[in-house]
Amino acid sequence: MGLWAELCISLRGLSFFLVLMTGEGARGGSFKESLGVCSKQTLLVPLRYNESYSQPVYKPYLTLCAGRRICSTYRTTYRVAWREVRREVPQTHVVCCQGWKKPHPGALTCDAICSKPCLNGGVCTGPDRCECAPGWGGKHCHVGEQDGPPPPVTHIHTHTWAMGVGAEMGTAPLTLHPACPLELSSLSGN
Repeated sequence: MGLWAELCISLRGLSFFLVLMTGEGARGGSFKESLGVCSKQTLLVPLRYNESYSQPVYKPYLTLCAGRRICSTYRTTYRVAWREVRREVPQTHVVCCQGWKKPHPGALTCDAICSKPCLNGGVCTGPDRCECAPGWGGKHCHVGEQDGPPPPVTHIHTHTWAMGVGAEMGTAPLTLHPACPLELSSLSGN
């Protein structure tokens, strides 16, 4: 086997080899585009492809020179030829911190993971941390907020319920609070 063939085989083997160039943390490195990125790595990936190019073709011919002599010269024409190109292309990969994940496999950013969803328009901004929309609070934006304690809503609601076996039936006004819904079936014993 010749030297050229050995070189080609060696280069084919290297085409799958990745060279680690850098590793920078999201806090101290230059890759601060996304929260939750713990490290960035740029890898050099060997790339091989064929490209076309114009190859000169020199064609000799005879012509009549001054003094009625025959001279030899050449004409340059071009043809399309193909050649193999080998380059190392940088590819960046990120590693997400604990509590963060990539939105898709090739992503260069990390999204926070909330074990329970943020409700009522809330957004997961960090591991198990919700940023709530105006008017909402609580760990998962599940609690409605108002200025001060909410005023009770009074409904005069008459409902008949049994007070016990053989007891009299009666009616009473009920004061309801909007945050505490009342199920009348629990009062009627049904």
